[in-house]
Amino acid sequence: MEVHVTDYGATVTKILVPDRSGRIVNAVLGYDDLSAYVAGDCFFGATIGRIANRVADGRFSLNGKIVEMDKNDGGKHALHGGFRGYDKREWEMAEVSKSGDGGFVRLALHSPDGDQGLPGSADIEVKISLDGGGAVRFDYLASADKDTAFNLTNHSYFNLSGAESGNLDGQWLSLDADAYTPVDGELIPTGEILPVAGTRFDFRKPKPLTDDF
Repeated sequence: MEVHVTDYGATVTKILVPDRSGRIVNAVLGYDDLSAYVAGDCFFGATIGRIANRVADGRFSLNGKIVEMDKNDGGKHALHGGFRGYDKREWEMAEVSKSGDGGFVRLALHSPDGDQGLPGSADIEVKISLDGGGAVRFDYLASADKDTAFNLTNHSYFNLSGAESGNLDGQWLSLDADAYTPVDGELIPTGEILPVAGTRFDFRKPKPLTDDF
C-alpha cells in the first residue's frame, strides 16, 4: 500500500491499495498533473482551511466583532478558505519518515494575520500517516497569536474499486456517527445536530452506499 502526497495544497494525490485479488488500484480521485491542481476547483485530496465548508454570508462574530471573509461561493458565502485557501498554497515538506510498511509526512504552512479575512498570524501543520495495518491518518495542529477560527480537513474523494472504475455499485460504508448536521437549500449548515436514526445518513451498521444515495 502507498500514499502519495504533494506539497501543493498538502494534497493526497493517490492511495494505492491491493484489492482482494492483489490488483493495485488508486482509491482516491485526482488530477493528472500539477497544472490541473492549480487550475482545478474540485479540491481533490487537498488540505482545506482555515475554515472548511461554508460560512453563511462570509461573516461571523468573534469576541463581539464581525469577521468578514472572502465570498468565493457565488459571491455570497465563504467556501473552503476563500479565493486562495490552503489548497492553493505551497506547503513546506517539514519531515518525511518511512519505516517498514508505514511512515508519515509532516507539512507546515504559515498563514499571515488577515489571511482570508481572519485574524491572527498562524502556523499550521498536517501529519499524514500510513501504518502497517493499512490505516491512513490525518493529524492537524494549528496555533495563532490572536483568537481566530480553525476547521481543517482533508478533501479526498474515495472510490474503493479504483478511481476510474465507474460508480459506487457494490461498495459498502460504515460510519461511527450517531448524529449529523443538516444544511439548507444553499448547503449552509443550519446549526442543528440531529440523530441519524431513521435517516439515510445512518451508517452505524454497514450498508451499500447506493441503498440511499
